[in-house]
Amino acid sequence: PPPPPAPAEEAPVRVSLETPAEPPGGALQHPVETCFVEWVNGEAEPEGGPGDQHPGVDEERAERGEAGIIADVITAAERDGCASHGLFRLPGYCRTIREDGPFPAPVVEEERGVVRVDAKGGIAALAFEAGRQKLVSKSESNGIAACSLRNIRHFSALWFEVEKLASEHGLVALAFVNSKAFVSHAGGSKRTAFPRYGKPPLVWDQASSLMARGEIQIAYRDGHPLPDGVGVREDGTPTLDAQEVLRGAQSTFGGHKGTAIALMVELLAAVVTGSPLAVELVDEPETKPTVNGELIIALKPEQISGQEMALLSLRAESLFEHILDDPTGGTRLPGERRLRNRKLAAENGIDVCEPLLRDIEEEFR
Repeated sequence: PPPPPAPAEEAPVRVSLETPAEPPGGALQHPVETCFVEWVNGEAEPEGGPGDQHPGVDEERAERGEAGIIADVITAAERDGCASHGLFRLPGYCRTIREDGPFPAPVVEEERGVVRVDAKGGIAALAFEAGRQKLVSKSESNGIAACSLRNIRHFSALWFEVEKLASEHGLVALAFVNSKAFVSHAGGSKRTAFPRYGKPPLVWDQASSLMARGEIQIAYRDGHPLPDGVGVREDGTPTLDAQEVLRGAQSTFGGHKGTAIALMVELLAAVVTGSPLAVELVDEPETKPTVNGELIIALKPEQISGQEMALLSLRAESLFEHILDDPTGGTRLPGERRLRNRKLAAENGIDVCEPLLRDIEEEFR
């Protein structure tokens, strides 16, 4: 579990998302990206000095954008108010590099409507980028394609992948990823995105557990009780104590129906991709991302329906309007909170708590 809660009186630090002016010596990198470039290239020395670093760091590959990809994933989560998958995850990425060496180059294979990416224990975002263009090309040609990511370490928000496929390529996308067996029935997560004309794509983001594990970790760090029904102790009794749930198990949403969805995700993300099962990862440390699997399915709506996207979009928008035109005024579309946070972050920057900044700084000492 994360370290004990920090004193509540510490004020957050404001981090701006604005791009700084270009200095005389060249463009500045995003601060998160700078940290990763230094770490991957060996410029930020771990304890023991340069001699203790893992050999064979591919500096050229790092400079081609690996750090930038991971920085984009972290920044997007912070920007959209998903704190449990933003800077909170940076120490775990760093521990993975320090303990297991640099991220290996993903191996990409393809046939007909399938792309297979073996990350060889590397980060999922890098494997996704390695196979993305091939997945897009096959989707556009065939109307539907699948991409399996195996031996990945998925440590980020899963909506990042599907939103890219929808917003940048006009695809309907579904992604499924498994994890360690954290919930009382083997866990998993799924994300779906649908493109929209002139608007951000509709993205819904749902874990099979009632509450995401990262949010439980943050509740423990900050000393907050959990809502009722989130999880149980090791002996199976319900509790609102975040530390007890982290030691015990999380509960699925919707009772047995959530359990069935978790099983579906586990089969798609682990068995179909040839990756480790959740129950095989129980003893893996939680201080860094574990190796798991992800299945992405991408669809070209025009190809499948035989109709123009403009017509399909009109039909989708009529459905969204029907949902929002509720007399109670209490309905909203999935992802609206993230989009509001995105707008506020662009205007005001992001608040980062001092304990988290200290944890990050500690990783680079």
